[in-house]
Amino acid sequence: MNSLNRIVLSFKILRYKLNYLLLRGFHRTTIKGHLCVRNVRISDKGKNNKILAGKNVILKNCKFFFQGNNHVVLIGDGIRISGVTFAFEKEGSCIELGRGAWIGPGCCLSAMARTKIYIGICTLLARDCIVRTSDSHVVMDENGSVINTPQDIMIGNHAWLGEQVFVLKGAHIADNCIVGARSVVTGSTKTEASSIIVGQPAKIIKKNVSWKL
Repeated sequence: MNSLNRIVLSFKILRYKLNYLLLRGFHRTTIKGHLCVRNVRISDKGKNNKILAGKNVILKNCKFFFQGNNHVVLIGDGIRISGVTFAFEKEGSCIELGRGAWIGPGCCLSAMARTKIYIGICTLLARDCIVRTSDSHVVMDENGSVINTPQDIMIGNHAWLGEQVFVLKGAHIADNCIVGARSVVTGSTKTEASSIIVGQPAKIIKKNVSWKL
């Protein structure tokens, strides 16, 4: 790396760190960790909401919307994401990104009412995926009982979700799974480790596969 490139890189790092300090200073949200930020927007209409990051984290053009209190975003080591939206409603939910996960631009992760989204180590979500633990609106049967309560979502380690995949409340995607583009994964979707699932709703079409970048 020549001297000019070092200067440019140093300037970029300084700018990201300055943005991080400004972000911490002007928002009620607790922000901690070894992270660099650029053009990050936070809307916090609650109390005790937190963004906690590991080492070597870079956030660009991301949005965080907190409705309610005691929500947490946990971002693992080595994560670099751009253009991702994190949204919370009601109380006490958590979104956790495992070490080395990659979330593509245009993705939206939404949790509400004490639910959790977990995205595993080195898992990849292509652009424009939607992951939601709730329907946001309450649906009741003829007796007035709620039939669409929010539920946790678990996406395992080293999974790969293609573009525009929808992952809905209660979904569990096993380790090393591949999910085809525009598939819909629901709480009733059956997955196995190292399988390919596709469709609306998604179903297993092949087993005992592997993938790498």
